[in-house]
Amino acid sequence: LINCPIPIVILHAEDDAVVPFTLGKKLAEILSTNGTSVFFKPYEGKLGYRHNFIHTAPDLPDIIT
Repeated sequence: LINCPIPIVILHAEDDAVVPFTLGKKLAEILSTNGTSVFFKPYEGKLGYRHNFIHTAPDLPDIIT
């Protein structure tokens, strides 16, 4: 993904029990530092999106369009 020619969007919920939130954030930081255009969107754990439900976030259409 480093130097990927297209922008990357990373959506990550703080309550994700499959991929630790810290790893998603670290990935975004590494990509950005190495010249990849990346947008990291965190979701608070209280929203309950966990690993499988970010697609239900009401702001998702605004982020991906």
